[in-house]
Amino acid sequence: MVCKILFYFLLIVSFTQVFSQVYSPEIEMTNLTIESNVYPGFKTFLDFDSKDVRKGWWKFSREFGKPVNMRRYYETTLVHEDMMNVKVISRSVKFKEGSLFYLTLKNDDMPKDLEQKYLKQVKTLLFEFKQEYYRSFLEDELKSLEKQAIQVSKKLDKVSGDANKENVTFKELSEVNTALDQVKERVKNLQ
Repeated sequence: MVCKILFYFLLIVSFTQVFSQVYSPEIEMTNLTIESNVYPGFKTFLDFDSKDVRKGWWKFSREFGKPVNMRRYYETTLVHEDMMNVKVISRSVKFKEGSLFYLTLKNDDMPKDLEQKYLKQVKTLLFEFKQEYYRSFLEDELKSLEKQAIQVSKKLDKVSGDANKENVTFKELSEVNTALDQVKERVKNLQ
């Protein structure tokens, strides 16, 4: 009985967490002021904790640049062998039930024509980060639901022969499979 209550509790927690995260590709142009300097860039809303988003950016940006934690924001240097190194500034701020994530171009000593070119790339970079962040979250949820499905399948094998327990366990398995299908559909919709 305790196992059944615990299972339903975990299933409800998983459902509410998965379905409370809503992906929107919306990105707005904005300016970010850092140390009395105004930088052009973009912002977007992610319905995750700002600290988690900050960690996610750090992991994501390490793949192509050198992020440096400046306490209130990250400054990431994008190294390019043939051209000048470009720096972007990112900041995650708590906002309502999630966070606003800013990604701006550090345009000190940058010609205006290059600034416009790099701003388009900053927007693309922000879009890719947001997409990857949500995809990573949903993949973790898929793994968790798959583990639950395995546990319920094993439980179904153990209760074979008792029709009532089989029906209850089969219903649990059906609910987990439905949740799995819904998360898989959300992963497809990210693309």
